Amino acid sequence: MKFPKDFKIEISSEFVNKEDRFARLIGMEVNTLKKGYAEASILITEDLLNIYDMAHGGVIFSLADHVCESAGNSLGRVAVAIQNNIEFLAPAKKGDLLTAKGKVTHTAGKIGLVEVEIKNQKGELIAKNQQIIYFKGKK
Repeated sequence: MKFPKDFKIEISSEFVNKEDRFARLIGMEVNTLKKGYAEASILITEDLLNIYDMAHGGVIFSLADHVCESAGNSLGRVAVAIQNNIEFLAPAKKGDLLTAKGKVTHTAGKIGLVEVEIKNQKGELIAKNQQIIYFKGKK
């Protein structure tokens, strides 16, 4: 999709949950969306496990990326990740409800930084993520 240079977006959790096909496919849902902040969750099911019966790292990464995208785009400009770093700190297992909370912590011109924490239903830290985002178009 090509966006005009002056394109502004207004997103809601309802819009993201309806329009993000990949998120729907694996069961991710945005629960909270405010300016520069997003929360999303996913229930770890049998289909999301790796060969070690832990949540696949790609699922955890996708949850972090989904929150980053939502938080970045909530500032009104199309935001895309240009660098991504994740630390997997503990395994998630079948039945765990993972919640990611992401906040845009810095912006400068066309660049932003989003920091994400993913915890399970017990509040245990599963992963931390930082993404550098690029804002397309004009401010």
